[in-house]
Amino acid sequence: MSKMPSASGCPFKINCNQKPCPFDGHGRLGELGEMQTHWLNCERCGLSKLRRHVVLGRGEIPAQLLMIGEAPGKSEDLRGEPFVGVSGIVLNHGIARAAERAEFLPTIYITNTVGCRPTERAHGENREPEYEEALACWPRIQELEQLVMPDMILFLGNEPERHLKPQFPWAEKVRHPAMIARAGGLGSGEYRIFVRKLEDLFKQLGDPKWIAAKGGSYHV
Repeated sequence: MSKMPSASGCPFKINCNQKPCPFDGHGRLGELGEMQTHWLNCERCGLSKLRRHVVLGRGEIPAQLLMIGEAPGKSEDLRGEPFVGVSGIVLNHGIARAAERAEFLPTIYITNTVGCRPTERAHGENREPEYEEALACWPRIQELEQLVMPDMILFLGNEPERHLKPQFPWAEKVRHPAMIARAGGLGSGEYRIFVRKLEDLFKQLGDPKWIAAKGGSYHV
């Protein structure tokens, strides 16, 4: 757990003293170990034929909060990291602003419902992941959840909720950062709602009474 000291030198203006930074693009990706090697070579569904990279995630392992988005987009497929495009700007700024307001930044790991970019052709447009594709990637989510050991799971948008709510009925949900970007981005009302929701969740994760009520934490 990380209290929020005064800002100095942090790209998000919140010096949380977490090392490695959970938003530096890689975090502790190497700690995925054998899981990383296995899934980077995955061919469980047709998405493997058009991908450039399998996008596993970024952040800390273990982590108090597991965020699950929809799928990699063009930028993520090129770099092999989740939320590095426009939606990543919204997500990172939202996390930073919420942590500042909550005076607490939980440890976070960020992934997607599917690890490969859903598209119909090379250089094509993004599309939503199909049921069979999400089902093929479900064992990866299972393995990741066991490694991360989160106190809370947060769905980023409708698609992770649609595919994963039966497995994680207690998960929270916010609007997908890409939708917030389309609705006006960092200056929009949707962004302010997003930040308030994250702030509330961060306060819960930093509250010993909430942790005790849920039966304790792996991260205390």
